[in-house]
Amino acid sequence: MALSSVQCYSIENIKWDHFTSKPIERHLINIFFITTSLHNHLISSHQNILSSEEIDKSQFYHHVPKREKYIVNKCLLKILLGAYLDKSYHTIELLPGRNGKPEITNQPNLHYSVSYSADYMLLAIAPDDIGVDVECVRHDFHFQDVVDFSFSPKEKNFIKESADPTKAFYTLWTRKEALVKATAQGINDDFNYIPSLNGSHLIDQAKLITSLDWTTSSFPIGTDCIGAISYPFALNSKDFAFYTVDTIPSALYAPSNQLVINTI
Repeated sequence: MALSSVQCYSIENIKWDHFTSKPIERHLINIFFITTSLHNHLISSHQNILSSEEIDKSQFYHHVPKREKYIVNKCLLKILLGAYLDKSYHTIELLPGRNGKPEITNQPNLHYSVSYSADYMLLAIAPDDIGVDVECVRHDFHFQDVVDFSFSPKEKNFIKESADPTKAFYTLWTRKEALVKATAQGINDDFNYIPSLNGSHLIDQAKLITSLDWTTSSFPIGTDCIGAISYPFALNSKDFAFYTVDTIPSALYAPSNQLVINTI
């Protein structure tokens, strides 16, 4: 049986930079945290930003708030990917890849992963496979049924004995989600085998659907969210850049948008 290694740990003392404070460095793992409601103004510009297919898809959302949320999220995704590539958002063609994992046409060396929770969006862009998850901590959420199905006995015991079982649950859950998104595995019957406790773990490559070794890191976001990111062990965990996206320069989504930002 071939085994892969998965290392799990928490990232402490993150320094979040404002997105507009410096250029995007492509050799880093770039992580963007966005409060999507701050960008509702993009709704008025979405017909310029989105493709006709994306606009048509938005009409599947008959509930107007859900439709507008889809529009804003898709606009933000294309603008930020365009900024990373130093290209117009018009050149960004999104498509489902292996097992539905999102890809960008003609960009084999660019990988991204995106996650949504409540009013928040977490986006990671990197030069290799990547997976992220973000969850808002809900203390009224009865997670025991999820724990029984999706966690190993050691993980169940860790949550039960934790001083804050709810936070422990979300920490482990986001780590699992990030890893299966990175490997394009998705949640399946083997989800309880996906490691999430601090430390180094060995897992059957057949269950992980990859021959690589991985690192999965979790981190707090403000006071009410937990994020996690998973990436191949070969990528250096020190090569992170964390951004909050409170505002986006109008030049990045103006109709004349061609080259949007210089990169280092």
